This record gives sequence, C-alpha cells and structure tokens, in this order.
Amino acid sequence: MFTNKNLFSNACKLVLALVLFTSCESMVDKKVDKNLKSSKLELRQLVQETTTESKTTASFFLISGSYKSNTEEVITIKVFAKVEGRYRFIDIPIEKIRIVIDNELQKPTLEIEYFYREKATDTEVVDYFNHHSFKKLYIIYCPEQYLPEKLLPIGL
Repeated sequence: MFTNKNLFSNACKLVLALVLFTSCESMVDKKVDKNLKSSKLELRQLVQETTTESKTTASFFLISGSYKSNTEEVITIKVFAKVEGRYRFIDIPIEKIRIVIDNELQKPTLEIEYFYREKATDTEVVDYFNHHSFKKLYIIYCPEQYLPEKLLPIGL
C-alpha cells in the first residue's frame, strides 16, 4: 500500500509546508509599520521660507543628445523645537505640515506622526528619519495668534 517513496515524498512536503508557513508568519509580524507619534515638542520660532531649485540634465550619444531644465519653487517652514531638553532646528516641507488651531493653548507645540515598526525616541525621529525616505507628518498645535500672517498666501 504505502511505499517508502510515497512516505518520504509526503514527509518532505509536510516539512516544507511547515517551514514556509512559520517563516512567512514571523516575517509578517516583524515588518508591520505602525502609526506612531512623538512627544509634543515645544516650539520657539516659526518662519516660512521660499527657495527656487533648478535642475538641469543633459545626455549625449555619438552625434545626438538631449537637454532638460526645470525650475521649481519650494516652500518650507523652519522651526526651533525643544527635543529632549534642547532646542533643535527642523526644516519641514510645507506639504507635510498639518495645523490644528487651538486658542486654549498657551504655547505652540509640534507633534510628529511617523510610520515605523517600533516607537523611536524624539531625537531619532528628528535626526535619523529626516535623512531617509520616511513617511511622516508634522502637526503644529497653536493658537491663531502664533501663526505668521503670510504662512500661506490665501486672502479671505
């Protein structure tokens, strides 16, 4: 009925299936990013800056070639935030900022939402994650009086 060949083949399939399912399960658990938040960081100063970036590329091969030039305006918000007892300079692209106006607050604060596997210190979030392609949002909580008049060029 059962031959050694069938028994060996079925045993190999069972072991292979167990190895695949257990290794996949542990990999999925380790790679899940969570939506995490930093502490509320006290803000000292908030300034808007607009810069112009120019990019030029050219390529040539034998007798043919191409040339491209692009100019783009980049709007950033520069803040001094108290990170673990010291004020730090943080340069934030305007498209990553969300503002919550709360006139009950005495001092403006900054909270950074980030997506990562585990909770990081505030210094790690500010230092390490600025230099990598890392998903994060900056939420500024402040009373309306602390926002610069021309933070965004919107006239109402």
